Amino acid sequence: MGGAGEETRGEVEALAAAAVEAMGQATKALMALLDLPVRSGSPRAQCLPAASAARALREAPRVGAALSFSVTGDPEGALLVFFPPAGVLALTSRLTGQPQPEAGIAGTLGESALKEAGNILASAYLSAASRWAGRVLRPSVPRLTPDWSGAGADGALHGLLPEAGTVLLVEIPFGAGRLVKGRVLWFPGTQTRGGLLRWGQGFGPEVIRVPAATFAAGREPDRLWIVGLGSCVGVALYDPVAHVGGLAHVLVPTGGKGADGRWPAASPERAVAAMLQAVAASGGEPGRCVAKLAGGGQAFEGVLGRGKSQPVGPQTAAAVRAELGRRGIMVVAEAISPEPGRSMELDLASGTVTVRGQGGKMQVL
Repeated sequence: MGGAGEETRGEVEALAAAAVEAMGQATKALMALLDLPVRSGSPRAQCLPAASAARALREAPRVGAALSFSVTGDPEGALLVFFPPAGVLALTSRLTGQPQPEAGIAGTLGESALKEAGNILASAYLSAASRWAGRVLRPSVPRLTPDWSGAGADGALHGLLPEAGTVLLVEIPFGAGRLVKGRVLWFPGTQTRGGLLRWGQGFGPEVIRVPAATFAAGREPDRLWIVGLGSCVGVALYDPVAHVGGLAHVLVPTGGKGADGRWPAASPERAVAAMLQAVAASGGEPGRCVAKLAGGGQAFEGVLGRGKSQPVGPQTAAAVRAELGRRGIMVVAEAISPEPGRSMELDLASGTVTVRGQGGKMQVL
């Protein structure tokens, strides 16, 4: 009995450590998106009977709206994002550029903005968790529940949690001053039991993860990797002679400088310039580089463009193409489509880009 208890405590501690790293990346993505300082709080991890966990979630206080994601990969599980009423109003107003409503989510545009922000947050969170765990975790398309009380919560939770046994759960708050606030809750899945103690080893130094609004560069045999491409666009540059390249996780079509200008790849202009400099510093020749693109999902209606009607994914993809064209860089392959939740990997030994989607779909560029 003592051994089992020690193992459970170890799993809970491991889950809390993963959540800290994951939420650190998620807050950085939100900072780049909102141009506001976003901070995370302390995690609270626990092991609960499945029925108790479901009841606690249904009865969660101060939930104005919730986003729920099923998580595919190894291990599978679920992710929830809870927003308090005031946080919902402030966030949707910030993203759409429209006046803050007195209540509710301000119609279809507000709902789309909330989904898009949640998708970016969940993708960044699971990307970091994937790196920490040495496993690939991908979020589904978000389900928005504008009213968490009663039937709304029951419908959102259906199928996300097991009906029996115990579950691991970690909750961590985030906020941007008195404006945007929320909580992220992660359930790694029942098959994780006994496995979390082996987490934390990562993928090894040859696999470099690229969070939202950042880039990475390297040379063979490195591999550069993005997980959770929603409306974001992954931009791969590659010098086929030197076997040197870079991968950027572009967040928005323009701007995206962040509160202190620290996001080197938030927009196409900044991302391409930074990658070309890094490629040259790694021994490559920028003039030999070719580009491959992926992402640009448009599962949600036009938001984050401050009143523009075109969905943000196609906006960002078009801006990337324009910037590459301005610099004379040829786009030799694309996997731009409405499908969200894809991953992208650049193999610097060959220049091959592998794009993986939900349901095991794979495309090689």
